[in-house]
Amino acid sequence: MSAILIATIQPPSHGVSPTRFIDALIGRAVALLVGQVLFPRGPLRAMGKAARPVLQDLALGLRTAADALRDGDVERAERALEIVRAVDDDVTAFFDAVTMARETHPVYGGTRRARERLPVYAEAARQLDFAVRNTRVLARRVVATVRRYGPQPEPVAEALDLLADSVEALEHVLEESGHEVEAHRLALRAAATATSVLSEDLPMSTVVVIGQVRSTAIDLLQGSGLGADEARRALDAAADAEEPPTEVAMQTAQPAD
Repeated sequence: MSAILIATIQPPSHGVSPTRFIDALIGRAVALLVGQVLFPRGPLRAMGKAARPVLQDLALGLRTAADALRDGDVERAERALEIVRAVDDDVTAFFDAVTMARETHPVYGGTRRARERLPVYAEAARQLDFAVRNTRVLARRVVATVRRYGPQPEPVAEALDLLADSVEALEHVLEESGHEVEAHRLALRAAATATSVLSEDLPMSTVVVIGQVRSTAIDLLQGSGLGADEARRALDAAADAEEPPTEVAMQTAQPAD
């Protein structure tokens, strides 16, 4: 539209003017910039696209660290740390997508679904930032552990795989409501499985790994819909159970009378 206006308003009196043609191209470029970048039509699609690399790479880093703990593989542990460190750039892009959606939403309006999902994406971005930081600490401790002590108990490695499952489940939580319970269940099983071996004689670095599993689980619980207090109560209840939970009994997240 801007290109048409430039070409028709005050047309040149002597043939086609190259200047007017250039002006038309510039006008069209500005229109594309405003329509497709500054005021995107699909904020949910943009946020979902930006979230995907964070979730995929974080899950991959956790699974690689889990395999390193099983096998005592130092090179694999170092690879896990490299993967997790690289997620920082993905998180920045995710934050940018959420910020753009927040800033443009009042201008272009949007669907009811967009209005409902925007706070979900915003909170997930914040908690995933914490989860990435905690996982980075976890990965560093995995490197130190396998380098000095070799393979570690299977439940610790299994806990990392369960965390990765919870991260992957978070993608479904972001897309639509109704998947929160599965993400919660996996995060709680991860924390409970890791905690179950604390009574054993473990190296201190392995104990730190377990602590980071619990911290990351809380980040994922909050990123998938629980409040901070609810997440801590649910985690404590799961850790106190004799067996890792197979489902989330949400009444455990309620304040005691």
